[in-house]
Amino acid sequence: MRILLTGGTGLLGIELLKLGADLIAPRRSDLDITDASAVADYVDELSPKVIIHAAAVTNNRDIEADPSDALNVNIKGTVNLAQACLGSQMRLVYISSDYVYKGDRGNYSESDEVLPSNLYAWTKLAGEAAVRAVANHLIIRTSFGASIFQYPAAFADKWSSKQYVDEVAPKILNAMIDTNAAIFRYEIYLRCAWLLRFNIFLETSWFTSMTTRFMA
Repeated sequence: MRILLTGGTGLLGIELLKLGADLIAPRRSDLDITDASAVADYVDELSPKVIIHAAAVTNNRDIEADPSDALNVNIKGTVNLAQACLGSQMRLVYISSDYVYKGDRGNYSESDEVLPSNLYAWTKLAGEAAVRAVANHLIIRTSFGASIFQYPAAFADKWSSKQYVDEVAPKILNAMIDTNAAIFRYEIYLRCAWLLRFNIFLETSWFTSMTTRFMA
């Protein structure tokens, strides 16, 4: 199965490439997702069965200072990929963020109201809106960090929904290739609820403690 991966040089993309031999991850110099014509031509020539869209501008501090890159990549780039999928059977898997929720509590479900608290999350929610136009889509709201905790100590009284990237990556691939999940055409929160029951969906709807992995 031919799979196109955007964001192959990012934290998640690198981890996914370790697991998926069929993943094709062009560099930005080979595929600029902000260029609609380039995206359409590349997707038409490659004809992937699945597109995993992991490319994103994520540093909210930088986005608040100058949102232009985030608008181009997170919104326009996602729109371009969605448009390239229209009228086909290609599956578009969109890596969103649990920051789209209000963030005033834990235990969020996929059907809970979304209310981003920062500009980064607003751009990811806008991307979700575009992805929903693709009949065969999957939106994954997740949060992850490096596989090694890079700090000398961690808080003992803090809870987070964030997972290690090496735990998240295989779950994304499992959700992507599951044939039952692929046939769902319900609203995304219903599809994700199905995945959750089968222990495929990511732990992003509630706060969980993490066993800290310290860097040697």
